[in-house]
Amino acid sequence: MYILQLRRNVVVILILSLIFTLFNLSFNSSKVNAANTAVSMTSNYATNAGNYDKTKLLNVARGGHLTNKNLHWLPSYYDMMAADGIDMMRIDWVLSDQFYHVVSRNGSGQLVYDFTMLDAVVLPLVQKGIKPFMCLAYLPSVIGGSGVSGIGYPTNLNEYKAIVQAVVQHYVNLGYTGWYWESHNEADASVGGSLSATQINTMYQYFATGVRAVDSAAKIGGAGFANNKSTNTKIIGFMDFIQANPTIPFDYLSVHQYGGADFNDSLNAMFTSRGIPQKDIIYSEWNYDYTSATAGSVKDTNINAAYIAKRMYSALLRPELKKVMFFTPADALSTRDLFFGDSGIYTLDGHRKAGANTFNMYSKLKPTILTSTLTGTGTSTRDTYGIVTKDPVTKAVSMLLWNYTATPADMTISLSNLPYLTDTTNMKVNKTLVDSTNGNYYADYASGSRGTQVGPNENPGLKESSILASSSTFSRIETLPANSVMQITLTPTTSVPTAGPVDTLAPLPPCNLAASKPVVTSSSLESPTTGWQKTLLTDGINYSFEMADVGNPNMGWTSNPGYSDPNHTEWAYVDLGTSKTVNKIVMYARNDVSNDGKAFPVDFKIQGSTDATNWTDLVTATNFNSGNAVNWQQPFTFSSGSYRYVRVSATKLSSVGGSYKMQLAEFQVYNTNLSGCASTSPLNLALNKSVSSTSSVENYGWLNAKINDGLRGSTSSTARGWSSALGVTTNHTESVSIDLGTLNSISKVDLYPRNDSGQIGSYFPIDFTIQVSTNGTTWTTVVTKTNYAKPTSGSVQSFTFPAVNARYVKVESTNLRIEDGINYMVQIPEVEVY
Repeated sequence: MYILQLRRNVVVILILSLIFTLFNLSFNSSKVNAANTAVSMTSNYATNAGNYDKTKLLNVARGGHLTNKNLHWLPSYYDMMAADGIDMMRIDWVLSDQFYHVVSRNGSGQLVYDFTMLDAVVLPLVQKGIKPFMCLAYLPSVIGGSGVSGIGYPTNLNEYKAIVQAVVQHYVNLGYTGWYWESHNEADASVGGSLSATQINTMYQYFATGVRAVDSAAKIGGAGFANNKSTNTKIIGFMDFIQANPTIPFDYLSVHQYGGADFNDSLNAMFTSRGIPQKDIIYSEWNYDYTSATAGSVKDTNINAAYIAKRMYSALLRPELKKVMFFTPADALSTRDLFFGDSGIYTLDGHRKAGANTFNMYSKLKPTILTSTLTGTGTSTRDTYGIVTKDPVTKAVSMLLWNYTATPADMTISLSNLPYLTDTTNMKVNKTLVDSTNGNYYADYASGSRGTQVGPNENPGLKESSILASSSTFSRIETLPANSVMQITLTPTTSVPTAGPVDTLAPLPPCNLAASKPVVTSSSLESPTTGWQKTLLTDGINYSFEMADVGNPNMGWTSNPGYSDPNHTEWAYVDLGTSKTVNKIVMYARNDVSNDGKAFPVDFKIQGSTDATNWTDLVTATNFNSGNAVNWQQPFTFSSGSYRYVRVSATKLSSVGGSYKMQLAEFQVYNTNLSGCASTSPLNLALNKSVSSTSSVENYGWLNAKINDGLRGSTSSTARGWSSALGVTTNHTESVSIDLGTLNSISKVDLYPRNDSGQIGSYFPIDFTIQVSTNGTTWTTVVTKTNYAKPTSGSVQSFTFPAVNARYVKVESTNLRIEDGINYMVQIPEVEVY
């Protein structure tokens, strides 16, 4: 009996010892692989917290960027905006001469109006179901507006009022009433002319009374203050003016705010302290910031997507906010850069940035907000948070979850009292994700993807589409990667349970095979400062931008010189690199407002070749459009054939500026039978993901975060890569790990050695392994290297292995180099995972 009891005690001790050992292993592992933060969200389908108003959040504000001079460009986004649920767009600089040229004087000095250009932007917007928010900022030169923007104070206030009324009346005559009209854009700042408080107030009086006289249903307000603080003396003066003049129409106060995580609460007191009935407050501009940076900065990536999710939710909590308007729909400062760290939710060439996907997710929330309780790290600041909504009619539930931190978060979700069990229906679950890889077109772009109409990872990643058995609860733990937004929808279904996938992503449209490919022309005006270069024929920009806020304009390609008669030959061809099957080309005519559609060829052929010498006719056009200006986009289809070179060759030209030339903004080549690209550069799954290491210098440009920042070398003094700690004089083990955020199939790891002068290959490990893991605790070695030679160049060291599913990748070095006779270190400028 004693022996049996002793054996039992030994077994218990061994079990406890094993548990203690496993606990310590887990604890020690967490020091290397940072643990996710913990958050919980509970929600009850039967408890309502109010109505969800999409129209408060889903609005954008267009600014006065010089790209707006092209009247095709902004309307080209309207379909995307409508699909993303955009309810309203602010149109700025309406009265400035720069874009729309609404008003001028005739020979008798009378004001005359032309709404052609303004209508080209406004009316297509309305036709897509998006409401215009008309900002009459700045002035035409005929009443004192100066410079590009037309800043200044009216030389004649009565004429100013008459111009305001003429614009409003034009749209009333077309049947449009009840629009929002805003008086100013940042008149309290230098961009708006830094008007005095008296000038702002007086202009507002003439503006507001003018609008109301024409449209009794109009929503009238201002003054678009750049500084939204209640201490702004010009806001104070404006509110004092409104208090003293209660008969002047005033429906809302408009201000701007950039940065921060919430909207200004102090504005409410400006109404109550003056005894003014509470009016709506509209943030007619907001964003992460108002500056541009470099490609891949916050506003290009998933970081802004998470920021937008948090910031929009803060607006929902403010009942006095009528609208918040994100600045801006599309990047615009540089006409040459496909990414510029600019403020749009879309790129200059029409791709969705990660932030657009947040808009789309908010548009899919349901009309009733459920009462939810969130606890855990980050919930007090709503950096890690969520909202749950339902549709009482369809009984669908939509959750929006976000993590606006650099650390992944595990969110425990508990939904109760769902109607599906009572209704005897099963539950369809769809989950989409935006993070550093999913729903993040910048990741596609950074990996080398070009020519896509929709990038392979541009839309939110569909991470789940399944059907669960009938239940009154929904409980699970979801990992929200760093700076991510997730949407989970539940809908009732009579279909049988399945792990899925029930739904799949739509196939991608075909790629432009000519994107970024070299161009050869019969002649060319190479003038970067005026925007004419043959390389611009395949740069991905389909527009002629005659002005740019930053850098050079971008017009396209023009033959050179011009001729006095049309009968001359000019041609341009693109080299696809290898022979490819093609069956469609699209030529974009020159499309700047001054010469829209001009200089398009009249008699021409589209031809294909395998050697650039012998050409096959694919399309023949004679007297195309009778030699008149054409519409911007001109597609041509033909029988499929395999060609390396595709050419447009003209024998009769059309005129522009008094001479005959051939001019195109862009030349595209397609195989319409393909979905997506036949081949694109693979996606680096490690880019900008979470990194941990056994040690790190964290100085002199050697930092954990620089090992996967996209810079493949150590020549930058501020971003050299990762280095283990200085001062270790004995050989030892060092490792660096990357959390890919989700499970991925991987088969290659690229390590880049040092390539700075005098240090080629320095501190590259001698003995090392590459290991992978699904949980950050249990590791599998996929590559082992011993006595690895020091790289003699800065070129990549690639290591391939059979494909394996993994979330974590670790490089562990067990034999280090000692280059200076003192320090044993490992230094790796960049790690890429494929």
